[in-house]
Amino acid sequence: MTTPNIISSEENIPSIEPLYETLLKFLDNNLYSSINEIEIAHQEYQENGYELKRDNLTQEDDITLVIKRFLSGLESVFNFEFQTKDPEKNGGSDIGVLMKFTKPRHIPLCYIEAKILPTPITSSKRQETEYVCYRNSKKQGGIERFKTGKHAQRKAISIMFAYIQKDNFPFWINKVNSWVNEEITSSSNSSIAWHNEDLLITESKFNKEKLGKYYSTHSRSKPLSKISITHYWFNLN
Repeated sequence: MTTPNIISSEENIPSIEPLYETLLKFLDNNLYSSINEIEIAHQEYQENGYELKRDNLTQEDDITLVIKRFLSGLESVFNFEFQTKDPEKNGGSDIGVLMKFTKPRHIPLCYIEAKILPTPITSSKRQETEYVCYRNSKKQGGIERFKTGKHAQRKAISIMFAYIQKDNFPFWINKVNSWVNEEITSSSNSSIAWHNEDLLITESKFNKEKLGKYYSTHSRSKPLSKISITHYWFNLN
């Protein structure tokens, strides 16, 4: 598998190799429909007598699993694997994207990390900034894991999902970028540095009512190369 050649366009939106471009187009065309599938799954649970805590699906893994099932059921050259383990590491990402028909079939093409916005603060160990990073903690947040190489160490592109359960896209792009700006000013992880390129850029041509799309590019400590992240945000309010 070759490393994607990422080039900044005039709009600072990365240009990537055809295989990755095919993957992103597939997600562009189908993720919106997965929002309806989340509602269908919740309805099926109710109809079959499952005791549910809330009126909709709010748990990160529950939502991610429905999206994974939906994408896997569509006709494509990609496999979507829930909670993929990195062969070289103990940890893993929420979804691994693999090839169905061509080798290597057992090495992810890229990884997808999912987060809830706002972070469910269920204990003192949780932090509102988890989409970006953890502060004063050995744990790592979403973008932070890609910057340190905990996720996608060998990749130059990956994907993040955000499941928005309060407020809207403008609110969260401002909030997430404010957290990045705070890290640029003073990084809470001494092993990584944050820069203006870490800020999320809105894909203005992607106009879907309940699905937003953003880009960011992140430097990493040598010998790791830069990594580009495409962010898909689901408004599940």
